[in-house]
Amino acid sequence: MRALRLFITVIILLALVPIGAAAQHIQLRASVDRNNMLIGEPILLTLEGEFPRDAPHNWFNTDSLAHFEEIERAEIDTALQGNDQFLKLVLRITSFDSGSWVIPMMSLRVGNNNYLTDSIVIEVGYTPADPNKPYHDIRDIIEVQAPENDYTTYIAIAASVLLLLLLLYLLFRKKKKAPASQPAQTRLTAIEKARTELKALQAEDPATTGRVKYYYSRLNDILRDYLLAKKIITSPDGSNRDVFMSVQSKLGHEEKQALAKALTLADAAKFAKYQPTATDHADVFQTIQSSIEKIEQLDNKVLS
Repeated sequence: MRALRLFITVIILLALVPIGAAAQHIQLRASVDRNNMLIGEPILLTLEGEFPRDAPHNWFNTDSLAHFEEIERAEIDTALQGNDQFLKLVLRITSFDSGSWVIPMMSLRVGNNNYLTDSIVIEVGYTPADPNKPYHDIRDIIEVQAPENDYTTYIAIAASVLLLLLLLYLLFRKKKKAPASQPAQTRLTAIEKARTELKALQAEDPATTGRVKYYYSRLNDILRDYLLAKKIITSPDGSNRDVFMSVQSKLGHEEKQALAKALTLADAAKFAKYQPTATDHADVFQTIQSSIEKIEQLDNKVLS
């Protein structure tokens, strides 16, 4: 009887060995290239999975990360080694909300079990103040003595008023033929104004002039002026995140990703001292221009 129990125990242990061995091949990892970032600055989020190549599985759901927005994603990189497969996805994300935010644990189902990555804490802040620059404290109010009565100023003002009245009298006394009225200039529509300003800015080469911040500020202003004229936004002082949220329903998925990336680069160039490349200059210009044209095209369809 004792021998029978020992035999059954050995059989059960041998049956459990493959399951434990297979489970050791399942590994999930989530990592970022840095845990501190400036508002609007992009960071890289890398998701990796390792599990048996024949095991049924899904993939991480990255459609909505609270306080973060996806700018760009690469294709899922797949590699096979023996009986295992390795999957890797790199996302470029950013945040327009300052504070300490958490990228939560992400779930991936392999076979009949769910597995989780570690959560990641990201600190989002503004550009720190330079302690080497001089500090200017608020000065006290300086009392100014009231000037003594001086009638010279009043006499000069009265004389000037009399002289002006005399000149106006002599001017209107002469009977001159009124000049022909100039034809009123045609007022440009919102899209015509945007196209004209974009064409003028296109001649500006920030790589040559060095006016990178001016270049991206003008692109921002042209887009905002157009959206204000179309009553898509109501305030010129909102953030680029507000602009993006106002127009995202009018753009397709790829167009939204391109505009989010362009606005992020514009903020980084203006506020975070980021130095875009010549390719970035052209891509951001093209994205702003195509977004305006797409919104105008959609608006015309609605009106028709």
